[in-house]
Amino acid sequence: MPTTLSFADFSMSRAASELRYDNAYLIYDRTGQVIQEARGHFTNFKVTSATPNESTFLSDEGSFGLQLGSCRFISDKADASLESFGSSCKRYFDIVAELLDIRMFTRVGLRVITKKTTKDKEEAKALLREALSC
Repeated sequence: MPTTLSFADFSMSRAASELRYDNAYLIYDRTGQVIQEARGHFTNFKVTSATPNESTFLSDEGSFGLQLGSCRFISDKADASLESFGSSCKRYFDIVAELLDIRMFTRVGLRVITKKTTKDKEEAKALLREALSC
């Protein structure tokens, strides 16, 4: 008996959003301010790496990146509606845009990864074969 596979069978695994912009040279003067502001909005916010061109941070909500020409937020706790993920993105991206004086984005990206857990490798193979035969 063939097994059917639908999008409803998958659960949210990870969501990532990235903004790109022309090089924001204020990063060299204001990364500390971005960190201080973000600490007030995210739980257990920690700096994991800080260099002049790129910094990374972690919090209970997810991980953050800040670069000369982009910033990103990634969450492994994304819910199906992406409501909390979207709220965290907005807070972080608003902080970065304001403090680095970014007026225009050259790219706005969103990546959502979903997964389906199977009981074993054979079930996964069967589902994949069926999906590819359509």
